[in-house]
Parts: sequence; C-alpha cells; structure tokens
Amino acid sequence: MKLDRVLVALLVLGVSVFLFFIASSRDAVESPVIFETEEHELPDGVNELVGARAGQAESTTAPVAKREELEATSTPEVSAEAGDSSSRTLRGTVELSDGTSAGGVELVVVHPDAPLGSGRSLADGKSNQDLLLAHGWASKEGAFEFELTRPVPKEGFRIVQLNYRKVGQNHQVYEEDLDAPITHVIPGGRVSVRLLDPSGGPVYGQLRTKVFFSRLDSGLDVEPYSSITIPGGGQDVRFLYSEPARITVTVVRPHDGASGKLENVVLDPNSPAESHQLTVFPLTETGRIKITVLDQNDLQVLDFGVRVSASNGSYGPRYFYGSEIGAEGIVDGLPMGIMKVQLTDRYRSPPSLYSTDGVPQRWSGVGRDSPVETVFRVNIRTRLAFELQREGEERERLGVSYRKIGSPSEEWVKNDFLSIFLDEGGVTFGGMEGNGVYYSEVLSAGHFEVEVFEMKSDKVVWSGNSQIHEGRLSPILLRL
Repeated sequence: MKLDRVLVALLVLGVSVFLFFIASSRDAVESPVIFETEEHELPDGVNELVGARAGQAESTTAPVAKREELEATSTPEVSAEAGDSSSRTLRGTVELSDGTSAGGVELVVVHPDAPLGSGRSLADGKSNQDLLLAHGWASKEGAFEFELTRPVPKEGFRIVQLNYRKVGQNHQVYEEDLDAPITHVIPGGRVSVRLLDPSGGPVYGQLRTKVFFSRLDSGLDVEPYSSITIPGGGQDVRFLYSEPARITVTVVRPHDGASGKLENVVLDPNSPAESHQLTVFPLTETGRIKITVLDQNDLQVLDFGVRVSASNGSYGPRYFYGSEIGAEGIVDGLPMGIMKVQLTDRYRSPPSLYSTDGVPQRWSGVGRDSPVETVFRVNIRTRLAFELQREGEERERLGVSYRKIGSPSEEWVKNDFLSIFLDEGGVTFGGMEGNGVYYSEVLSAGHFEVEVFEMKSDKVVWSGNSQIHEGRLSPILLRL
C-alpha cells in the first residue's frame, strides 16, 4: 500500500515538471517586451527605431536595444509614413500657363498615389480620406493658404483643380517642404474679347456668343462654347482653352439681329495672354433708351422688368430685365421712333421686390447718340433681407423661422426657400449658403421674432427681433 502511494506521488511530480517546461518555452516565444532595431534612411540623417518581436528569424543574432534606450533615441515627430515638415500650412498661388491668375479655382491637395480623376470624390468624402490632405478655394487673385489635415507624406503631394475643366491638369508631385510658397501652374490659357459698337463704345443689350475652335495639329473644328449669354454694358467675353488653336468668335444680339465676328485668332497657352476686340454692327439704324427705377426713398432698384414695344406695332413687345441690361439700365438696338415702355413684375421667379400697382406706362423717344431716360417710381414690397457674411470653408445651408408678435396665433413659420440675385444674372432659391443678400417671402408689417437655423440639424445659430415696416426691405446682418 505504501509502495502504491509513492508511485502515485512520483507520477504527479513528473507531470508537473513537464507542464512547467512547456509553459516556460511558450512564454519565451510570445513575449512582446524585447525589441530589435533596424535603420531607415530619413531626412537630415535621422535614424528611426522600428520595433519587431523577438523569436523571429534573425532574433538570435540581431543587436537588441533595451526599452529605455529605444524611448530615449526615437523621434516621434518623424515616421516612415510622413515627411520631416513641422508646418501644416500650405501657401501659394495658382495661375494658367499664359500668366493669368486662376482666381476662384477649387483645389484639393492629395497623396501622390491618389487615382487620377478622384479629386471630386475625395473632396466630397466618398473616397479614401487618408489620401486627402486639404480642400479649399483660391482667392480672386489666385492665392491660397490651406491648413493640412495630416502630415505630408515623404513621397510628397499633388494639387488638383476641380473646376476650370476647360484646361488641363498639372500632375507635378511637390516635395514635402512647406516652408516656401508654391506656384502651381495649370496648363491652359484665358481669352478675353472686348465687345464694342461701331463708335468704339460699349455694346448694350443681351448678347449670345459662339466660339469655334480649330486645333492647329488637326484642323478639326469644334464648338466647345455655344450660346454664351452675356449681360450688356460693355462686358468682355472670357473663356478658357487648353491647347494651341485657332478660334472664330461670333456675337449676335437676338432682339435686333446686330452681330459681329472675330476670325482666325491663333491661341497659344504657353504665350502671354492677349486681349482682342470685336465690333458689333447693327442691321439697321437704331438707338437706345435708358430705364431708371426708383423706390419710395429715391434709391435705385436694379432688379426689374420692362415691356418695350413700338407705338406703331413694328417692334415688340419684348421684355428686358435689370439683371441683363446692367446697372446703367440701357436698352440698345431699338428702331428709331416712339416706344411704349411698361414696368412689369418679373416674368420669372421670385416675384419682383416691388409692386406695380398704380405705376403708369411711359412713352419714350429713341435716342441715336444719347439714350432717352424713362423713370419709374415703385413701392418696395415688405420683406426681410438677410445679408449673410460667413468665414471658413464648411458652410452648412441655413433656413429661417419667424413669428409675428401680437398676431392671433403667433405660430412659428419656417422659410427655407429664400431667394438671392446672382452677380452674373439670374436668381437662385433655397437655403442661405454663400455670402450675399437673401430675401424672404412677402410679409406684413409688424414686430417679428427671427431665428436662423442649420437645415440639416435644426440647430439655431442666430436669433433676434426685427421691426418690419410696410413697403420696405428690413435688413438683418448675419455674421457667422
């Protein structure tokens, strides 16, 4: 019996020793606390220490660094994934290869490995954001300054434009040094054609322009710019191109058939930009009238509509709009004689800012050398006018809520369909986004509480009170 107990004890002891050795050998392989080093070539001779677990192929022969030595000699601001640039600000200018500035160009700064053509999806957050370093716009002079969202890769970066689609892309890879400003040159040029009447003065009236390109290498005619609509008042025709070409520009004023043509102009995007002139000739002897619209405070109203027709029925009726004929209000190309001029509500949205009730029609002669002025006086409809001034690139679309204090219900009314008149002509609707003046719907006079909110989140970003007077635009300045 004692012998049996001794044998059992020895057997248990042997199994315990065996399990101990197994456990010891496993710990030696899986321990993560011992590092080995290998060197990489980095800027300015900096050596980076990269950790690797012991027990791998060369672990028995490679030199071993203690953890204290590793922490003392490593440089966390330098990594194998990023360049040695302490600055995160990228500054520079962007211009076309003919030397003109690329003002207002939308840019993204991307990793060199970003696929060609992926700039828009990166900017919209639809592609791998690890490849996007910055997104923004250049100023009117072509200057830009971007705060990068991540360190510049050691491979460098590329700059891609998202608009200016009529010109090429510059795929140059820039080094990671951000100390010096960059001049980014886009391959392409800008053509400027000044429109003149036969006397050398500006051309008035809405114009339609066609530009025909003929490539110098093939002679193939293309029409990349068809029916460009240009408000009158002496403005230039401007357009972009990407390669050497020969162009022909034709201009027609639809309401009277006046036209002009500029032929066989040779363009080279690698040569300094030149300006050109085009004379627009009327078909018959014509003259002009001048339309001035004033509100009840004798301030000029620039957004209006007029109906013009000849008293003998030989012309019109035709409609002209303030956004098309310009601030001078000149309607050109009219046949000589007497014109009937009638102020109208705009035949386009939104409704005009004024009321035509009680505004009589006028009769006007047509001036050959100087325009004959016709003046209308109107009452401005009661509206809120929000002048929006915002900073930064992230611009959430905004809506407006208001309620009239003392009304029977005093209910809040949401308005996310405000209108803004564009500098280049036309009107757009919706929430407030870019800087400018936005107009509310027509309101009754009274004291209003007003809130401005983000349309996605309903977060209120501004609130206040406004006294709205009958027949006025009540301004509210929003600095956000």
